[in-house]
Amino acid sequence: MQPETRAGRKAQRICSAKNITLAMLRRPLSWDDREGMRRVQSELGIAADGLFWKDSATAFAEQHAGYGIRDHDFIAPPDGVQWLNFLHPNVHAWGGRVQWMKTPDCIFVHESVTTTWQRAISVLTKRHLSVCLVLPRDGDRLSVFQHCDLYRKTLHAGGGFNNRSVSCEVIGPYYGRHWHPGLGGKLIKPCDWSHKGKSQGYITPTDAQIETLSRVIEWLWDCMPTIPRGRWVGERGGEMVLGKLSKPNREPRPGVWAHHYTAHHADGAYPVAMARALCRARKA
Repeated sequence: MQPETRAGRKAQRICSAKNITLAMLRRPLSWDDREGMRRVQSELGIAADGLFWKDSATAFAEQHAGYGIRDHDFIAPPDGVQWLNFLHPNVHAWGGRVQWMKTPDCIFVHESVTTTWQRAISVLTKRHLSVCLVLPRDGDRLSVFQHCDLYRKTLHAGGGFNNRSVSCEVIGPYYGRHWHPGLGGKLIKPCDWSHKGKSQGYITPTDAQIETLSRVIEWLWDCMPTIPRGRWVGERGGEMVLGKLSKPNREPRPGVWAHHYTAHHADGAYPVAMARALCRARKA
């Protein structure tokens, strides 16, 4: 329903520009609800005039940019992880028509084949693709950028997984020809299971990225109960597959997936295998 008052229409326009939804604010019943807006402003510790315009929206975004966002709710991020969501001005928010998932039951892991998260976002945008979570290659820091609500559908080249999965992009150059010690991670050469791995080798994610991914997976299990805890679809006989699954096993089903399993591309299997080892060590 469109706001009826000028103040409500202005609040909606300003908040929309900052990716703030009415549902995130919780207190107001509508954009026209001045009393509800006053309560939100009071909680933010700013002047409570009921006009939720630029200063109010900016304060709200600043105070909530460090939380995970699930179905408009704010959730404390994984322990030790520096988290920035799409309310922060430096975190890209995917535009276009919003489609919502009601029962996400998969975690789907990609590798970007880029050296920076900025380049990854640029490439995805040009290809009309999107992801929910990005794990930058950020030295020893454990950090995540959240680019959309966890319940929003993302077009992440996952085929039948797009409308049922939380997509995670691990930033890294992948191909061994880009290797230098300053990248972090390791060079595996030759690497029989990676694309062009025999000739170029494979550049692994950093230890910090693997630690971050393992904590994000555990966190998603905690805050999204429709994703089954401890179900690694690439596990075979106690070991993890580093490659594609057999055709019958590629059909979408709940659990943690790597892009490589689906045979579309050869990415994601290594970080998933390493994250599983850390989760098992913590008995997650």
